[in-house]
Amino acid sequence: WQCFGCRAGGDVFTFVERLDKVGFVKAVETVKGTGGLARRGNYQHAMEYKIDTVKKIKLLNLVTGFYQKELFKDKRGLNYLKERGIADKQSLVDFGAGFAAGNLPEAMPSDEETLNQLKEIGLLNKNGHEMFYGCVVFPLFDFNGDVLSLYGRRIDKDQVSHLYLPGPRYGLTNWQAAKRSKTLILTESI
Repeated sequence: WQCFGCRAGGDVFTFVERLDKVGFVKAVETVKGTGGLARRGNYQHAMEYKIDTVKKIKLLNLVTGFYQKELFKDKRGLNYLKERGIADKQSLVDFGAGFAAGNLPEAMPSDEETLNQLKEIGLLNKNGHEMFYGCVVFPLFDFNGDVLSLYGRRIDKDQVSHLYLPGPRYGLTNWQAAKRSKTLILTESI
């Protein structure tokens, strides 16, 4: 790894040492316990701040699937990605990319409990409008393959470009590639 801001760098062990403020032995134990792919502990179920029930996790997975289908229905998201040099549809499918066209409230069950959960998660604002409206959306997965958060990139250049669900921010990992590769590239942005 290398931080392009401060020029610090090193291997996975120095990364864990700096991040967790531990010694080398503890860093080795941390990495060893996870097969070197990722750390568990506090990060395994990262949505504890809001997504604390199985029902809410399922709801977030359902919304992500809906956004994925919308990407190929509403061409605005695909056109934006193509302009940015991302045109490989299989990669978009593999990474679970989606598009928020603004019709999420109509697509979800309209019972009060579901609407309240969508608001609590941060997908709808207090007025019931979609937070990620007009965004290409990328799911961020936990170790179990469940969606733990979403990142949205607005396609309209006159608005805030980057949106996240409320709470801690987590990265996007291609677990299939990480398991097959000897090298892992850590970047600052999704």
